[in-house]
Amino acid sequence: MKKISICIPVLNEEKNILVAYDEISNLFKSELPNYQYEIVFTDNYSTDGTEAIIKNICDKDKFVKYVRFKNNLGYDKSIMEGYKICSGEAAIVIDCDLQDPVEIIKEFIMEWEKGYDLVYGIRKKRNENFFITFLRKLFYILMNSKSTNHYPLNAGDFRIIDRKIINQFQNDDNLFPYMRGITFSLSKKPKGIEYNRNDRKRGSSKLGIYNTFPY
Repeated sequence: MKKISICIPVLNEEKNILVAYDEISNLFKSELPNYQYEIVFTDNYSTDGTEAIIKNICDKDKFVKYVRFKNNLGYDKSIMEGYKICSGEAAIVIDCDLQDPVEIIKEFIMEWEKGYDLVYGIRKKRNENFFITFLRKLFYILMNSKSTNHYPLNAGDFRIIDRKIINQFQNDDNLFPYMRGITFSLSKKPKGIEYNRNDRKRGSSKLGIYNTFPY
């Protein structure tokens, strides 16, 4: 039975953790019973009830891992560390607020099984103002003008990557990795899937304006 790792970076997400855990575990039990799963929470030094909630889940579910950092390493570094400790044949990153729909995980896995080593979500709809949209497009135009790899616009970190890509992170000690760009550059056969992103229902985003443009 193949194992899929679900990597979830968290920072003060006490309102979302249980909902995310329930929806992801139920998805595998009901719609993906032929796959084993593990959920890896990487905690960027949360100061609310995040730690206690995840530890309580770990006590009840052996398929859940939890790593708490001594300080806030940042979103991308947290993703990389999640990849390093996961044990699945493939890994999926999803945010704890579930703005990225859990049901798309099944589509990712099906495409991965066809031989794609990276399957990424492309957001068809985003509820944001014109200025942020303009800055995001400008960011990708500038990045693509200086790179041989053309990174797709509106492709977030919601993606599945194969173990062959994950293994290449094991000795990477970069303090400020840009995981979206790194995984795309390491992929030999990528594919995008369009989807509509949900609004955040609980809590508030932990990404400041500096981090908003690439995301």
